[in-house]
Amino acid sequence: MNLLFGAISMGLVLSLLGLGVYIFYRVLDTFDLTVDGSFAFGAVIAGVLLTRGISSFWASAARFVAGMAAGAVSGV
Repeated sequence: MNLLFGAISMGLVLSLLGLGVYIFYRVLDTFDLTVDGSFAFGAVIAGVLLTRGISSFWASAARFVAGMAAGAVSGV
C-alpha cells in the first residue's frame, strides 16, 4: 500500500511538470525549456539545503525563489 501511495504522489507531482511542458510545446508553439530547468534547479537547491540541516520551511522558500530566479533569467 505504501508503494502505491508513493507512486501516485510522485505521478501527481510530475504531471504538473508534464502539463507545463505540454503548454509550451503545443499550445504556445515555442521552444522553452525553463519549465524543466527551473523544476530541477529548485529541487537541487532544496536538497542541498536539507542535507545541510536547514529546516524544510526555509528550504522550500529558497526552492521557490530559485525557481522564480531561473524563470526571470530565462525571460530576460
